[in-house]
Amino acid sequence: MTTLRQHAEEYLAMRRRLGFKLTTFGEKSMSFTSYLEHTGDTALTTRAALAWATGTPRSSDGVHWSRRLMAVRIFARRLKALESATEIPPDDALPHHYRRITPHLFTPAELDRLLAATSALSPAFRVRTWHNLHRPAGRERPAYVRSVRSGPHRRRP
Repeated sequence: MTTLRQHAEEYLAMRRRLGFKLTTFGEKSMSFTSYLEHTGDTALTTRAALAWATGTPRSSDGVHWSRRLMAVRIFARRLKALESATEIPPDDALPHHYRRITPHLFTPAELDRLLAATSALSPAFRVRTWHNLHRPAGRERPAYVRSVRSGPHRRRP
């Protein structure tokens, strides 16, 4: 009889052969497998997956928990084909949330300092490009930059 650890190792080896690096996914899958062995569970259950995902002493962050459960869910989908007693944790259990970093809005002074630093770039057209694309609002467009409609081209009927 194949153990859960053997299934996990075979699954990770197959994914790596397919080109996946599995840096954190592999660690999480094996950590979950160790958890199941420690608790004496012989099948992957939703109860065990939720307990493992939320039982980390390192974090009480819901995003971290959902990522841990996602690793188990992916492994469970494969394991379900091999072990009929496997339960796949539902998608709405610890739903995945994306954490978006708040963008930094440059102040006019910061933008001026940044554009001043571009003078060290080479070739020279890179300096002009940065100054044209990233000038603060309200400044006029340099004479050598034409808008699309200001050129000699006419619209064709």
